[in-house]
Parts: sequence; C-alpha cells; structure tokens
Amino acid sequence: MLVWGVILSSGFAKVRSDGRYYIIYILGWLPMVVSILHVIFTLFLPHKMDQVISVSYKLIYVQYVQISHMLIHAVALMLRVKTLHKDKRQAEYISQAKSRFIAQSSHDLQQPLSSMNIFLDYLQPHVHGTKGKKIFKRLKNTRQQMNDSFNTMMDFSKLEAGGILPEIQTVSIASVLSKIQHEYQILAAAKNLKLNIHSSSLKISSDPVLLERMLRNLVSNAIKYTYSGRVVVGCRRRSRHVVIQVLDTGCGISEADQNYIFDIYHRSTLNPKQTAGSGIGLSIVKHISDLLDHPLSMQSTLGKGSRFSFTVPRAESLVPYPQEVVKSNDSALAVALVFQDDDLRGVVTEYLKKWHCRVQTFCTVDEACQFNTTKGLSNASVDVLLCEYSTLSVASLSTEGISELTQHYVAACACAPNTALPKNWIAMSIPAQPSQLRALLNAATRRRQTNIELDSKGEQ
Repeated sequence: MLVWGVILSSGFAKVRSDGRYYIIYILGWLPMVVSILHVIFTLFLPHKMDQVISVSYKLIYVQYVQISHMLIHAVALMLRVKTLHKDKRQAEYISQAKSRFIAQSSHDLQQPLSSMNIFLDYLQPHVHGTKGKKIFKRLKNTRQQMNDSFNTMMDFSKLEAGGILPEIQTVSIASVLSKIQHEYQILAAAKNLKLNIHSSSLKISSDPVLLERMLRNLVSNAIKYTYSGRVVVGCRRRSRHVVIQVLDTGCGISEADQNYIFDIYHRSTLNPKQTAGSGIGLSIVKHISDLLDHPLSMQSTLGKGSRFSFTVPRAESLVPYPQEVVKSNDSALAVALVFQDDDLRGVVTEYLKKWHCRVQTFCTVDEACQFNTTKGLSNASVDVLLCEYSTLSVASLSTEGISELTQHYVAACACAPNTALPKNWIAMSIPAQPSQLRALLNAATRRRQTNIELDSKGEQ
C-alpha cells in the first residue's frame, strides 16, 4: 500500500508538471490496486468465503492483472514516444530556421564591422602619445578577434543550414600547402615555433576552397595551442587515397575531452593558458569533412601534442565525376527520384543537377524498376534510386524483391529516424542534407568503379 501510494502521488505530480500523458500511466496501476484490494478482502473475509476461491482461479486472476498492467503501460509508452517524435521534429525545424536566418543575415551584420575597420584606419593618424597608441592597438586587436569570431560563426551557420555546396575538382596538394605556409609562417615565428610543411606532387579530388578552410582551421588551432616545439603538416599515400595530417607538440587533449572536442563551443578545461577564439574551429572542420566525405580522425596525448588526419581520394583513382569539366553526360551518374513531395523533389533535383547528375523522376518505385529493366542493367541506366518511404511502402514488389534492388544500384529512402527499411537500403533524413547526398553519390561512384574493374578482369 505504501509503494502504491508513492507511485500514485508521483503520477499525479507528473500530470500537473508534464501533461495528461501520465493519466494513462496512472491507469496502468489500477489492476495492481484491484489486486491489493482483493488481498485485503481475502484477509478480512470469513474463512469459509475465502475457501470458495480455488487455486486455479487465483493463478488466472494474477496473470490477467499483470497483462492488463503491462498493456496499459505499453499504450502510454507509445503515446509518449509519438509526442517525443513530434517535439523532435519541431525542434529540428526551429534549429534549421535559426541557422538559415543567421546565414542570410550575415551581410547586414558584416557591414558594421567593415565600417569599424575603416573608421579605425582614419583614426590612427590622430592618436598621439604612448598610452593612446597602446589603447588603439588593443582596440584593433579586439576588433580583429570579434571579426574572426563572427566569420567563424557565419561559416558554421552556413554549413549547418546547408548553404555551402562543394564543387569537387582536381586539386594540387602543393598549391594548397604553399598558401598555408605563406599565411602561417609569420604567425608561427612570432611564437618561436617551427612550421614544417612537407609538400607533395600528388593530386586529389576535393573542393579547393573548403579543403583550404579545413587546413587553415587545423593549422591555426595547432599554432594557437602549441607554446614550444613545432607544427608539422604532411601527406601520406594510402593506395587510392591521400592522408593529410597536422601534427603539433602542444598541450594535447585529455581523454575526457577527446569525446567532445568536435562539439560546438566545447573547449578543453585542462588547458593551462587561455587563448582567444570562439571555440568552434574544430566543429567547422568536422562539418566540412562530413560534407566532403573526407573521414576525420584525431590522436592526442595530454602534455605531448596532437595529430589530426583526414583522408582524401586521389584524383587519378576516381571515375570521371560529374562536374564542370565533364564533357559527356555518359560518364555522369544517373539518379532515379521517386518523390510525392514536390518541394523535396525540387530541392534534391537542384542539388543533383548542380553536381551534373542525370536526374530521372518517376511516380512509383515500380515504374523506376521497370524503366531500369527495360533499358537493361548492363547499360547502368540508373546508378542511384532515391525515394520517399510513402512511395516505398506501397510498392508492389515483395520484401525480398525490394532488398534485391540494392544488387543493381545504390538504393536510399528519405524517412523518419529509426524507420525499418529493407536490407541494405540507406536511410536519408528529411529534408535530405547535401552531405548525405554527396556521400550517396560517392558510394555510387565507388560501385561503378568496382564494376568496371570486374568487367575488365572478366575480359582478360
């Protein structure tokens, strides 16, 4: 009775604080209350009436009480999960709206900072005296820190809102590292650090602007947290890929902080010296690595230094990828879209056409499969099949047939989180993020390359 009283009182408190969902939760305990009352009546009833209830009846009664208890709680749990999903979708919508607003308002916020820089340049000749010059120098440093933090936050907002699209092309590693050395050599020398950059003649496939931004953030971070020793930037060849590494002899990162170092605004609490900055440089690096599909890794020892590495595909190891230099559409990836949502189809189509993919839209999954069978799978008429869950669920194919589609092309479905999909199907978020679409195209490119190699071996 005491335990039941505690449960019931806590349930009513939850109803008042969190909503009516807990009413059903309280109802789930009613069978247990009935069972307790039954025990009380049995204890106080005359002995003859107690003997009327047989053992078999007691066993069945207890089982039904437990089943009713669990069934009502299961209903309450399902309603709670449904509410949580709704709250999650609303939170994601608000977060994306916030990111788009910040990214779009960058010009209005950037203008006052630019005006401040101009006014400071005009003010400099009018500042006299040692004390005035020291104050003016601190003012310029503060403005520079504010401008750097603002630009970093704007970059992060654009990445988070999907406003930055990569333009994959052949990039010379030597040219990128040359710019990095020219920009940071003086900064490293000012801290009495050695900046060793080992160039390479290899060519990689990446977005040069985003790649340079990744390296700038990593090198700047290494110099910022290194107080003696050196910072090294180099490359290692790994079969069809190149691993670009940034090493330093700085303060290092503790094991506790390594799990959160790429989170936004997280900074190590064990760093003995305070450094300027917004603390989201590594978060931007992580976002760019996901956007470009350049896997990022980190090893660090507290007090000895850190090593950041990301893997980039070599240009000569790739099948000609749909980009601006492609002259023939035959080498471009073919994507079959099956979307009922016109807005979602328009956004995805815009991304794919920007990357020079051949896009074919269909009303149903069956129609897309029939088109591919008619054209012949050997002609690779479709490389990627991307659909909504609503169109996949009404397909006439069996579960085994839908799973077998992944043997012919990369198949993905835009659906809610934790949605059960057929075997080997790839789940995409709603709305589809550019980084997910790019990863999907990279998977199709690797599959095409593998098929070409197998065909060439068969001919030999």
